[in-house]
Amino acid sequence: MLRLPGVRRIAQLALLISAVGSVVSQPVAAQGNGPVVRMAAFPLPVLLDTIQRANVTIAAPKDRTLFAVNGVYEALKITPELIDPPRGQIGVLRAKVSRRLADQPMSNLFNCGRGLTGENADTWRLTIASVTYVEAKGADSSVVSTSVVGMAEDMSGGSTDPVICGSMGLLETRIAEMVLARLGLTPKP
Repeated sequence: MLRLPGVRRIAQLALLISAVGSVVSQPVAAQGNGPVVRMAAFPLPVLLDTIQRANVTIAAPKDRTLFAVNGVYEALKITPELIDPPRGQIGVLRAKVSRRLADQPMSNLFNCGRGLTGENADTWRLTIASVTYVEAKGADSSVVSTSVVGMAEDMSGGSTDPVICGSMGLLETRIAEMVLARLGLTPKP
């Protein structure tokens, strides 16, 4: 059997670049000093605050919105390990998850490739980092955005390297929807 170890590394690097594309495109001075994640599948540390993310404007002050974000993580059964109100950051840097999250199969949330048993996201154990950022936008509103990265490991006993998982964007959207619902609000244009 012909083995091409370099091809797998190239594919992993391509997925990494697509997952954290904004890290490569920003000058060092523009990169934040936020959370850094190191996972076995990633060849380099991931600066979470440099990942492109969609912003949702919310008609609630920053402190009230942060409280709602914390409640959302608890409702998702992800205990936040990062709680930094001055920087407006709440999240988890290394959560082990399997099968379902946010009432969704993992393959709806992450693309970790496919194997003989189906979507790796549904059958392998995922390690994810998810940080939600809340920035004040005036006295009575705030902007919420979430960065998510992950990797998957085959727990069946094989000697398979961990793989990078790309977010499908659904978890980030679900977090924003749940924050709005906790605050009794709808998105602001």
